[in-house]
Amino acid sequence: MTFQLGRAHIVILFFSLISFVIYLFYKKLSKEKIYYFIFFMLLFVFSVFMTTSYSSFIWNNFKYLWYLQFPWRFLTFAGFFISVVGAYGAFLFWSVLKNSLFKKFFILAISIFSIFTIWNYGKYFSPQYYIKYEDYELTGFREISWRVSRTSFEFLPKSVKTVKSQLKTTIPKIKPKDISYDVFKIVNGNAVVKKVQNKFQNKSFLINAENNIVFRLNTFNFPGWKAYLNKNEININDDNDFKLITVSVPKGRHTLDFIFEETLIRKIADCISIISLIVLIPGFYFTSSKR
Repeated sequence: MTFQLGRAHIVILFFSLISFVIYLFYKKLSKEKIYYFIFFMLLFVFSVFMTTSYSSFIWNNFKYLWYLQFPWRFLTFAGFFISVVGAYGAFLFWSVLKNSLFKKFFILAISIFSIFTIWNYGKYFSPQYYIKYEDYELTGFREISWRVSRTSFEFLPKSVKTVKSQLKTTIPKIKPKDISYDVFKIVNGNAVVKKVQNKFQNKSFLINAENNIVFRLNTFNFPGWKAYLNKNEININDDNDFKLITVSVPKGRHTLDFIFEETLIRKIADCISIISLIVLIPGFYFTSSKR
């Protein structure tokens, strides 16, 4: 995986800058085109800047950027913005050309450059070598619940205990023996439990408790999880190393349900999405009709 812009991008950048300078001396100057070009050029420069160590003071002070995980992901934006800058550069250069012969040569030059770029970078679309795996090796319980989950700890709730690995990365403080193959666990007490439903967002159990028990669902307590005992909501306790859903169940026969419900912020986001669709769809229709 390369972390560079590439020669073609650099050529496009210099061509666009030269086109912009030439356009500034053009008689039929359009300020709107100049502003757009400068705007996208600044976005491109900022994106490249954010991939370098010089931007560390920004990364250190704006923690929301940490969700991007890696500074080089700004190359995604850089690649897009330099494409827009290149298109503007070609557009500005085309605006300056008067002679139809020059315009034909310009189209030919762009075509040759595009074909050469595709041919030169085509090798990146072919794998260097193949690694053969059986399905069970990549989708087995141990692979998903241990190796993948252990390396993707950023998807865990806050306060899950972590530790530094040999590579100095942060990983959950968990061992293979801590991984459970069962959906639930009776932490304290004795009970007969029948699993009724086990879906991602809905889990249901029939419990016949001989005494007061502590029931632990081997699921992280993300915001939205609610517990219901005999259809009545009960408190969830996640005061454990891995923030697993834990509830207290009294002696007797009970129905215990865990439902992943919408939080207030999710409901607001859903409403915004629905309202946006309601507004945008008629807007596109009327815009198309006018055209």
